[in-house]
Amino acid sequence: MSENNTYNGWKNRDTWNVALHMGEEPLYRLAVDYMKVDPDRDNPYIGFLLNNYMTHLVTPDGIDYMSDKLDFPALNDMMRELIS
Repeated sequence: MSENNTYNGWKNRDTWNVALHMGEEPLYRLAVDYMKVDPDRDNPYIGFLLNNYMTHLVTPDGIDYMSDKLDFPALNDMMRELIS
């Protein structure tokens, strides 16, 4: 039996927590609108944070939106999937 080293399908709890809160209003609507402008942009997750002055903020659970523990490629994929 193989061991599952993910957290609800995400690399770790921090990434899961950020993705969870990005899926809640009003962040969800902001992210969708951001992605609609240029769906092919590079690094959409960090671009979204920069665009909305969120680089210094934390989730309601205290996870830094720019934590070095985050799986940024997975969060970029999450952003792209908002409009696919």
